[in-house]
Amino acid sequence: MSVEITCGKCGEKITNMKMLKSLKDVLNPTNGKCPSCGQKLSTSEFSLDVEEKWSQYDLFFKNFLIFFIFFIIF
Repeated sequence: MSVEITCGKCGEKITNMKMLKSLKDVLNPTNGKCPSCGQKLSTSEFSLDVEEKWSQYDLFFKNFLIFFIFFIIF
C-alpha cells in the first residue's frame, strides 16, 4: 500500500510513503508547511481520499476468472 500526502491548497505532493507514519512525523521535515506554496498544514484538519489500484497480477486473475466463468456458462 502506498500513501501520498498532498497540499490541499496547491495540490503539490509533499511525500509518498510505503508504510503509514504519524502525521507529525510526516510534517516535521517541512516544518508543518507546504514546501511549494507555504500553506500551513494541519494535523487535525485534513481529508482522506482512498483509491484502489490493481496490480497486474490482480488484473490477470480477475480477467481469467471472468473468462473461465463465461466459458463454463456457455
